Amino acid sequence: PYAILLLLPLATALSWSYRWRSIEKRPCFYFNLEEANLKANFYFSVVDAKNEGIKSAVDAVIYGPNNQVLHSVAGKSHTEFPITSGMTGEHSLCMTLTEDSPPGVERNIDLDLTIFRPDGSVYVPKAAKSHVQ
Repeated sequence: PYAILLLLPLATALSWSYRWRSIEKRPCFYFNLEEANLKANFYFSVVDAKNEGIKSAVDAVIYGPNNQVLHSVAGKSHTEFPITSGMTGEHSLCMTLTEDSPPGVERNIDLDLTIFRPDGSVYVPKAAKSHVQ
């Protein structure tokens, strides 16, 4: 199922808050870049929805428009990282639980994305969505 998200610029960032249900295997967040050579700064945090301290480490991958891997991180419950994409088109961030994170637990994902043009001005994508596999 696809869900169109209402995105509000918060201090130049796009923010998602998403409830990762226990039956979902791989949530992905999509954004369209209509200009090349943009720098994107990502921050995400994944915690168990009931705040019971259950391990919530994920492997996260940023894909470019042709499903090529632009960046990946492994075994993180929260992190921040930049990427630069020379391509226009739909990009995505997809997450999967690590093997040592227990399944069957609902989690909350908070994701912030700030995108800059080469001149340092802020770029805001026109549309974004999430999709769960």
